[in-house]
Amino acid sequence: MDGSSITITRPTVNAGAYEKATLKEAGVKGSFLDDKLFATLAGYRQQRSSFTDDVGGAVVTSVLGEGIEMELKWAPRKDFYASLFGVVQQTYIIQPNSQWARIHGEQLGFRDIVDASGTVVYPAEAFTWGGRAEFNVPDGVNQEHPGYPNTQVGFNTAYTFPFGLTVGGSAAYTAEVHSGRFQAVRLPESFVLDFNVSYKINGWRVQFDIINANNEQYFRGRNGTFAGDVLISAMQPRRYQLTLSKTF
Repeated sequence: MDGSSITITRPTVNAGAYEKATLKEAGVKGSFLDDKLFATLAGYRQQRSSFTDDVGGAVVTSVLGEGIEMELKWAPRKDFYASLFGVVQQTYIIQPNSQWARIHGEQLGFRDIVDASGTVVYPAEAFTWGGRAEFNVPDGVNQEHPGYPNTQVGFNTAYTFPFGLTVGGSAAYTAEVHSGRFQAVRLPESFVLDFNVSYKINGWRVQFDIINANNEQYFRGRNGTFAGDVLISAMQPRRYQLTLSKTF
């Protein structure tokens, strides 16, 4: 570590173990209607600690997640099923010592430089290019974890015809969520539909998928805790996929 110029301060060492995790979960599950309907309901509390030197100083950060998850699955026949699931949760960053998080130029107060026609000739973010602007998060401040939506709901279904053709679909709802720790950008909620058709014969399987069939424009934030709010991923629009596989 000395050769890599990495140092660990005394407060960091005193903050606790570098890597640890705890999980507490309780729930109920059962089957009904002659084992054609399955239901589960559970509550959980998970906390994990991680060690990083990503921002130039070694820190220990903990993530606390609490929530309720449920699933209903109806399978009245071998060739058909429908499943509904959902998660409602709160996820927080818990830090025993102060640390730095990245911030971009616009959040520092810089504005785009535009010409007479209004065209941007020098973006606000460029004022911090070539360096790394950061702000200090004091110790004891618990923030909502970026990129972890509080509500997610999904639905899946499929039906297989006697001659081997299967049709299916899914729907997924994701609630709005902050993209970064500064909470300057809030990503909108999304609702995405997928459909698929497949056929199996003599060990061969061909499947055609329509992914994001409703052509929803949606985004995903970074799961890292130190990156800037503007570093997000734009998810792909409607697309098609053809798969051919063989089972030996």
